[in-house]
Amino acid sequence: MDNISIIMTSLNEEEHIEQALSSIRNQSILQKYPDRFELIVADSNSKDSTVDIAKQYADTVLNVPRGKLTARNIATDMSSGNIIVATDSDAYYPDGWLNTLLKPFHQSGVIAVHGSNIDSNVPIIGEKLFTLLHPIYITFISPYEMNGGNSAYWKHAYYLTGRFNENINQLNVKIVQKEEEIDFGQRMSKLGKVIYKINAPKIHLGGERTSCRWIYDSYKCSKYKIGIERFDGGKGEYYFVK
Repeated sequence: MDNISIIMTSLNEEEHIEQALSSIRNQSILQKYPDRFELIVADSNSKDSTVDIAKQYADTVLNVPRGKLTARNIATDMSSGNIIVATDSDAYYPDGWLNTLLKPFHQSGVIAVHGSNIDSNVPIIGEKLFTLLHPIYITFISPYEMNGGNSAYWKHAYYLTGRFNENINQLNVKIVQKEEEIDFGQRMSKLGKVIYKINAPKIHLGGERTSCRWIYDSYKCSKYKIGIERFDGGKGEYYFVK
């Protein structure tokens, strides 16, 4: 088994990060081979108790500049693993997720693997329909797209792609998502096989914040910090305001 670095980015995620980190620490393959894994949290100067919580679970907690892609690049540069696993601090990873995500790396030509996404607050279509349609979308409509918070890839391939592009507007969630999931996935696909594992799900914990990424209602969404803090600094520049 190769050495594996699990990287998580964070910014004021005290509400969810403990559940996220504990779900990763409890993965059976990590429990069986702890010396093969390291867990890195790249935090962008959180003002709440995120860092204190992270130190209880992570092997390394980095203080990095704001910008999700910048955080991922810095953490990868400082990682020791040959395989990078990208995770989110507002997600739960069920039992067996890591085993399933890593298993395809035994196959020849596999360069990256990504899992599915379950979200209970998807605007308009809802969780059940989203869970049904997401695999169809990934398989037939956007086959090179990778789940930014639920993927694994060879570190040498990551460098061959040119790393994540930090020169984009990292305060715009749509632009960040395009680079992190679509453009990066397309660059990876040119280097080898990118495999989608529907049975390696990430369960989003952000709740109602998800809909606030795309359909912004100032009264409803003011207490949800996903866009306000992590991306646009409160300007609401990327929202469609009803």
